[in-house]
Amino acid sequence: MPNTVKADVTKKNTLLLRVLPSIIFLVTQSIGLLIVNNYHSLWKKEQTMLMTELVSSQASNIQHYLSQALSATYTLKSLVEVENGNVRNFNAYAKNIFNSLHGINNLQLAPNGIIKHIYPIEGHEKALGHNILKDDRRRDKALLAITHRKLTLTGPFKLIQGGTAVIGRNPIFIKNSEGKEIFWGFSSVVMYLDELLSATELDTLINKGYYYQLSRIKDKAEHIFSQNHSDINSAETIIKHEFRVPNDTWFLYVGRAPNPWNHIALSLQILLTVCLSALITHITNTLLRRPVQLQKLVDEKTEALHKLAFYDPLTKLCNRRLFNDLLTRICLLYTSDAADDLLCVD
Repeated sequence: MPNTVKADVTKKNTLLLRVLPSIIFLVTQSIGLLIVNNYHSLWKKEQTMLMTELVSSQASNIQHYLSQALSATYTLKSLVEVENGNVRNFNAYAKNIFNSLHGINNLQLAPNGIIKHIYPIEGHEKALGHNILKDDRRRDKALLAITHRKLTLTGPFKLIQGGTAVIGRNPIFIKNSEGKEIFWGFSSVVMYLDELLSATELDTLINKGYYYQLSRIKDKAEHIFSQNHSDINSAETIIKHEFRVPNDTWFLYVGRAPNPWNHIALSLQILLTVCLSALITHITNTLLRRPVQLQKLVDEKTEALHKLAFYDPLTKLCNRRLFNDLLTRICLLYTSDAADDLLCVD
């Protein structure tokens, strides 16, 4: 009976030693992977928030730059309206405006849509005499400005004199001799796209590990007019920001450039989690097996002492002590009155 109980206990201990380490490994690994996942999720969330702030600030910079530059058209418009269409000392006024505002490449006046005044003129001579209202690429926005009597932004597009720019055109209306308002022409400001972007930090984003893309809707399709990478879709995280410019909507995309170290770091974290789980499991398994090993050692030593006490070490046969022990047990089990009939054998 004791041997049966001992066997049951041994069986339960063996089952426990097999199952418990596996459970510990799975639990510790799950906890570790959960921590890694939460850390990675928080990191991505922080990066997304950082990029959102970055996109918003860069869009605000573009809007501020455009607003500041386009304000020059209102100054020129006021000059023409005050002079009732008689433009005098254009270069002097334009020079003051040009020097007081940053980001302007040139200022123009276009009576009846024909460019006749440009400051500074150097490098822009080819634009003199150009009829905006007869230019297929520019006519629609010019007519829109006249119709709504509001400043419009045209472009970006390639200029006649070279370069890619955006142009703000403000329609000017003056009163004729009958007191009726008539269209006089446009006051315009030209801003080169490269200088527009240099006023922001977009050109430096590539050095910080970010891609950007600027686009607008043209002919019912999204048209990209500036980017620092040919495929922004290859970026890991892309943030889109939509912002208004006069009579148009621009879209700014910013994405983080793929960084293989991020994936390597994540893989190392997962590997470290597995290794730590395995180490904890090994330590636990060792501690659980220690009592069993000690008990096994005690049993082996007890068995060795038993053999040494009751068996002859040379012949491996039972000795007198075992014989006497067995005889005593038999006498206790089979007691009788005929004790004198016991045969003693030496």
